[in-house]
Amino acid sequence: MKRILFFLITAVITLAACDDTTDTLGSSLVGTDNQVFTKGDAFGVASWSKRLTKVNSRSAYGYLGKIKDSETNAYVTCNFMTQLRPMGNSQFIDYDKIALNSNGELEADSCTLLIYFPTHYGDSLSRITAVAHELKTPYREDQIYYIDAADFTPKDMIADHEGSIHTALSFTPANQLHSGTQKAGGNYTPYISFSLNDKYKDKQGVEYHDYGTYLMKKFFDEKSKGYFSGIYEFNNNICPGFYIETVNGLGSMLKISVTQLYVYYHNKNNEVEIASFGGTQEVMQKTTIQRDETELQKMIDDQTCTYLKSPASIYTEMELPVQKVWEGHSGDSLNVAKLTIPCLATPNSTIGKPTTLLMLPADELQSFFDNKKTADGVMSFTATYNSTDNNYTFNNIATLVTRLYQKWAKSRQALVDAGDAAALAAFDAKPHFNVAVVPIEATYSTITSGSSVLMKVTYDLSMTTAKLAKGTKENSPLQLNVIYSHYGKQ
Repeated sequence: MKRILFFLITAVITLAACDDTTDTLGSSLVGTDNQVFTKGDAFGVASWSKRLTKVNSRSAYGYLGKIKDSETNAYVTCNFMTQLRPMGNSQFIDYDKIALNSNGELEADSCTLLIYFPTHYGDSLSRITAVAHELKTPYREDQIYYIDAADFTPKDMIADHEGSIHTALSFTPANQLHSGTQKAGGNYTPYISFSLNDKYKDKQGVEYHDYGTYLMKKFFDEKSKGYFSGIYEFNNNICPGFYIETVNGLGSMLKISVTQLYVYYHNKNNEVEIASFGGTQEVMQKTTIQRDETELQKMIDDQTCTYLKSPASIYTEMELPVQKVWEGHSGDSLNVAKLTIPCLATPNSTIGKPTTLLMLPADELQSFFDNKKTADGVMSFTATYNSTDNNYTFNNIATLVTRLYQKWAKSRQALVDAGDAAALAAFDAKPHFNVAVVPIEATYSTITSGSSVLMKVTYDLSMTTAKLAKGTKENSPLQLNVIYSHYGKQ
C-alpha cells in the first residue's frame, strides 16, 4: 500500500504541472487491480473589484513624492516616517580623543539625514520639494498605523517646540549634484540629503550649534548616555524620528530602502570621524498615502474586468466554488486545485504589474497583515506574475478549498443539530467561500542550503496596476481546475 500511495502522489504532481484538459484526467492512473483512481473537473470562479481599507502601513520600503497615475489621471502623494537606531556605547570615539571647539566644548562639523532609494517612478528630472520634520513622540510599536489620512494623521506627531527641525529640500531622482564618478561606483545607491546644520533647541529649550552637536552632548552626558544603549530608550528620550513630507512638485516618486543620519566631527589628529544612526524597516518605517477616491471608485465599478492596484488601493475578491467542488465527492481526496488569472491589456497605462499576489480568506485579510503573518501554503498562497503568458497562477490551493468546506460544513451542521432555523437562515445568507487576491511585497531570506524562504509579507505600496479577466457565475473565464483521487471501485 505504501508503494501505491507513493505512485499516486507522484502521478498527481505530474498531472498538476501539465496542460492536459480535464477530459483526459478521468482515466485510472494505474490498472484497475490497484484500485487507485483519479478524476479531473473544472468549475467557474466569480470575481469583482473591491476597495482596500484599513491598510497597514508596515512596509519593506518607504515612498516619497507625488506622481500622476497614467491609467486614471489621478494623483498619488506619498510621505513616510522613519525612526533611527543607535549603535550603542561605541557610537562616538572616546571623549578625550575628540577635538573640541574654541570654547573647549563638543561641537559637530555637520549633520545630515540621508535617504537612499534603489529605484524611483516617473521622470528622473521632475523636481519634488519635501520637508523633514522632527517628531515630538515616537510612533508606538504596540499600535497599528494605517496609510490613509482618515485613519492616521502624522502631523499630530510633528514636533512644534521652538527650534525644532523642519528642513526643506528640493531634489530630482537623477540627483545632478552627484558626479558621474560617484554614480559609476559599484556600491553607489542614489540618495537625497537633508542638512541638519541649523541651530537646534531641544524640548527643554536648550540651544545647540546643530542637531549633530545635540546628539554628541547627549551621548557624553552621564544623565542621558544610557539612552543610546537601545532603540526604545533612544527613540523615547533622544530622537523620536522624522516625518518626511512631500509639499510641492509632481512627476516622480522615490522607493526608499534605508534612512541614515550622519554626524561628522574631528579627532585631535585633525581626522574626520563619523557617527551614524540607521533607519530600516526593522526600526519602523511607515508610509502614508493620499489618493483620488473618485477615480478609484470608477475602476471598482467597472463590470468588464477586475483590478489590482497599488499603492494598496484595489484588490480582487473571488468566490471559490467550494460546494460544487465537493458535491458528490465526500469520499474522495482533493489533491490539486489550480487557478490561473489572465491579465488584460492596459494600453493607457505605463505602470508595471504587481510582482507577487497573495490569496487568503477574505474575512482574514486585515488580521493577516495586522498580525504580521506570512503565507503558509495551507490557508494563504502566493503567485508571481508570468510575463510570458501574461497571467498569475496559484498552482495548488487544495488545502484552502478543503478547509473552507470543512469549516462551513461543521458550522452549518451544528446549527442544524441545534434546530435554530433563524440562525441557520442567517448563516446561509452569508458568504463563506470568498477569498481576497492582493498585491504584496514579499521579502525572502536565503538559508544555508541556498534556497529562499519567505520571511515577510506586507502590502505592496509601490506604483503597480493589473487589469484582470472578470470571473462570472456562468461561463466564467476563470476556472478552478481540480484533481480528485479515491481508492476502491471506479
